[in-house]
Parts: sequence; structure tokens; C-alpha cells
Amino acid sequence: MPVLGRRNAGLANDAGKHWGQDVSFGQIGLTDSALCCLIGPRAPPLRIERPGGRYHVTARGNDRKAIFRDDTDHFHFLELLSELGERFGAGVHAYALMDKHYHLMLQTPEANLSRSMHRLKAD
Repeated sequence: MPVLGRRNAGLANDAGKHWGQDVSFGQIGLTDSALCCLIGPRAPPLRIERPGGRYHVTARGNDRKAIFRDDTDHFHFLELLSELGERFGAGVHAYALMDKHYHLMLQTPEANLSRSMHRLKAD
């Protein structure tokens, strides 16, 4: 069982145990399945954006399903990708498009990667 890692300044609770002691989730009645429901999926860490930043960006379909069904989807995505330079000043240095995901190497003159990617993924 995971162990709670936080310690307090040795204050005693009603059961006579000190708050500074390590307590496992099982000792307080939480099972692994209940713990997963409480914690849930975690968001990825925030990306630091800076002017002139270079980024490797990836995106994958839900449940690893295809995001590009045919050449029409590929061409539409490439059109949207070409608009990033015009609308946001982003430079596309390289890209790789697969059926289920893609990789981009981008550079942004302003710290605007999030806005650029939102535009790309929204359409």
C-alpha cells in the first residue's frame, strides 16, 4: 500500500497516534480501487512558453484511435498547419503525420504555443 508522505509537527490525534507517523491508505480504509477513483487521471505538467521557444509537440487520438482517416484529413491538417505561420508567426521546422498521432517541431517568436495549438486542434 502507498504510504502518506506528509508529516506534521507531532500533534496527537484522538486515537493516541501522532500526526507525524506514516500512515498507509489501507490503515485509513482506502483500497487501491477507491484511491484510483479519488485521484483520477492527472493532467500533464504545464509547458513553459517563451519567446523564440522551440517545441516538440505530439498529439494522439483518444484510446489510440486514428485521427487521420484518409488523405483528405492529412491535407486538411497540413492546411491548418500552414496557417500557424500566418496567424501566430509559428515556424514549422518538421512534422510527421501517422494515422493515430503526429509529431511537430515548432518555433514560436512569441510565447503563444498554447493558442497556436488550440487553433490547430479546434478545427
